[in-house]
Amino acid sequence: ILVLMAIPSILYILSSDKPSGPLTYTTVAADYGQISKVVLPDSSVVWVNSGSTIKYNNQFSSTNRDIELVGEAFFKITGNVDLPLIVNSSDLNVKVLGTEFSVMAYPEEKEIQVVLEKGKVELTSLSHANFRQEMRPGELATFDKEKKILKLSNVNTSLFTSWKDGIINIYNLPLSELVVKLEKRYNQKFIVDEAIKRLPYTFTIKNENLNT
Repeated sequence: ILVLMAIPSILYILSSDKPSGPLTYTTVAADYGQISKVVLPDSSVVWVNSGSTIKYNNQFSSTNRDIELVGEAFFKITGNVDLPLIVNSSDLNVKVLGTEFSVMAYPEEKEIQVVLEKGKVELTSLSHANFRQEMRPGELATFDKEKKILKLSNVNTSLFTSWKDGIINIYNLPLSELVVKLEKRYNQKFIVDEAIKRLPYTFTIKNENLNT
């Protein structure tokens, strides 16, 4: 009898833990020339690079930890074994439990880059159900969006993630690709002469203004 009497109370408690109502979304955007930093409901921290956005719904950290990314962001994720965080960027998903990593997935770029600093992540593809790739700290994953090919390499991760601290590292980058980064950083359009667009550059920007 006691068990039967307790069932309605148990069902009420279980149902009250589940969020109700329609999904609503929160969007965090960084304009060109800006970097945004946001603390998510689960205490994870995200740095959103210039010209980028992240979006998550009102059930984040209760029934899901799903984030949609357009552009580039660095994630410092709070661990949760029961509820992994998933970053969706175009055709590539990044699944994590607790870790620090960066994802670059601008729509106009031919590649998606994932750089892992700490922890472990698993890469999956929306168009290939059998695709699975685990990453280790210090690895760069480069995904060709057209050819659907993934390459892994060991890198100095700070060269790819230091933008969140106002530092941009350029290494052997053609001028035509370099100005794309500068346009996002400084919100300024550049015109490059055809004769010099392939010239490679290597240097570091440390919070200098555009004139410098």
